[in-house]
Amino acid sequence: MLALENGFIRNRHESVREIVTEFDGDVRQGEKTTPISFEVAADQDVMVGTVNWPGSRVSLVLTDPSGREIDQSDGAAKISEASGLEYVAVENPEPGTWRASVVGEDVPAGIEPYNVILSTRLAASPVPETDIKDPVGSGTIFVFFV
Repeated sequence: MLALENGFIRNRHESVREIVTEFDGDVRQGEKTTPISFEVAADQDVMVGTVNWPGSRVSLVLTDPSGREIDQSDGAAKISEASGLEYVAVENPEPGTWRASVVGEDVPAGIEPYNVILSTRLAASPVPETDIKDPVGSGTIFVFFV
């Protein structure tokens, strides 16, 4: 079942963003996994991280290039959680090397498998200004961008 969920979540990431890293593993009660490093390019308007697991309770920990752990007290981060899924969105993420790890918050079974996906989306380029005229007075204007 976890593999099916992972596929659905991966497809959602790929449909609107570019995946920068994906990893999975197991976490124990109270354990913080070894951080995985990944790069966030400049000019990204959002970075999204998801961690999903079949039961218990785990959390995704993101650390920015400055060494600061991202949490909900950070005005640029939004964190939401549903059964077996945590979603973290960071607006205008700092470019550079980030780290991601997973914490076993409540793992009564002893060990919990998980899957993490992190993706980014490039900020939209501004539309160039143009001097638009209707030479024929038809009310229809065609604008071509090259």
